[in-house]
Amino acid sequence: MAFRHDALLAVGGFDPALGAGTPTGGGEDLAAFTDVILAGGGLAYEPRCLCWHEHRSDEQALRAQIRNYGIGLTAVLWRYFTRDWRFSLTAARSLPLMLRLARSRSDDRQVERLPADLARLELRGRLLGPFRYVAGKRRAPPAEAPAGGAPTEGQDQTRT
Repeated sequence: MAFRHDALLAVGGFDPALGAGTPTGGGEDLAAFTDVILAGGGLAYEPRCLCWHEHRSDEQALRAQIRNYGIGLTAVLWRYFTRDWRFSLTAARSLPLMLRLARSRSDDRQVERLPADLARLELRGRLLGPFRYVAGKRRAPPAEAPAGGAPTEGQDQTRT
């Protein structure tokens, strides 16, 4: 992923309670994308860009990554639940649909599925996300004041 520097700064940068090296182990990308969209910005896919993604070299590392994906997802959701009552209300209204889709196992859907043991591991990680986000907020460094003034309430620090 890549961001315009000013667009990322305008939404407060990356949330230091999310991502590698934090209790959540991930989610900073989802939160940054969501912040930009909620601020009225847009996302673009650029197929000419190259991205190097290192795959896990052993099963133990893969299992940790899968678990962290689950933790990061619900950590990001918790972040928005605690920030915006409109998000909470919309998510609550969407819950029946989300549950139906999660239970759907129709063969006509062409979806790659995780092996059952990894899917359970991700699901257990999802249960930890809100708790890990709270722990990450406690550990996060204080936000730096942007040029021209003090940080606003709840403003996140930008990592470069």
